[in-house]
Amino acid sequence: MNAKPMQDANRGPAPGDGVTVITLTRGDTRFLARCSASVRDQDFAGEIEHIIIGDDIMPDPTSFAEWYRTDSVDTKRRIRVHRAERYPTDYSFNPQRAADIYPRLGRMWNWGVRNANNPWVCFLDDDNEFDNRHISSLFALARLRQAEAVHSSRLIFNRDGSPYLDEIFPWCQDEEQGKRIFADLRSRGAWPAGGNVLHDKADPIGPGAEVRNSTIMSTTDPLVMVDMSAWLLRRDLLLRIPVPETITPQDVVLNNAPDGLLLEALLRDGVAIHSTGLPTLRYYLGGISNKDRL
Repeated sequence: MNAKPMQDANRGPAPGDGVTVITLTRGDTRFLARCSASVRDQDFAGEIEHIIIGDDIMPDPTSFAEWYRTDSVDTKRRIRVHRAERYPTDYSFNPQRAADIYPRLGRMWNWGVRNANNPWVCFLDDDNEFDNRHISSLFALARLRQAEAVHSSRLIFNRDGSPYLDEIFPWCQDEEQGKRIFADLRSRGAWPAGGNVLHDKADPIGPGAEVRNSTIMSTTDPLVMVDMSAWLLRRDLLLRIPVPETITPQDVVLNNAPDGLLLEALLRDGVAIHSTGLPTLRYYLGGISNKDRL
């Protein structure tokens, strides 16, 4: 189901084929401005709505929206800023623990999906950015394949913007494990030699088969790895199969995050998943899943 890199196709959006991009943030405007500008400056011909859902410290919604409008030359771009509601348990959670933060991330992503005004949804972490053809290339493939779920590949960067060229899978806690996983990915063609391109993939899984996270998988396991920011998904699909909001103790042991659990749910439901093979997501290390790689 993972295609070879597609060629640019002239399959633009029809009226009403807009995209909503959902970004979660804790208000670090150093990265948020870069993230939002990359959404605003997409070459996609349709409408793009950018929903920024804030946690803790937030930029002033009025001033942020004014900056966005001032620099925008496209009337088809809209931005909304929303402060996320807190549940009682969220006041005692530990933001350094996956078991605490991941359920809240799931709830905020799902709030964005429910409140999106367009039939297609993308996600973008506030410290990452899109290449200007990201949405248009995903949309062209979705139209070509008549698909509900498509994704891109990634360019991996260090936090300082330099290409990540270490031969270690950066999301592994153990360096030797990281070297083994990296070598396995290279042998499968997922991390080609000589660069910082990572091809996310969604290999088929058999009924009842165990899905092992890419950070602990063996060489015989299917590769089931699509970053949340790489997706273009039908909103109706996400309403039917929402982002998981529950993280079990076993998920913590297996290093499962909401994006991996969502991918597994889509595969188990039989959803056909296609990849552009184009590295149009610029992914910067140093986020919640790899804080130590700055």
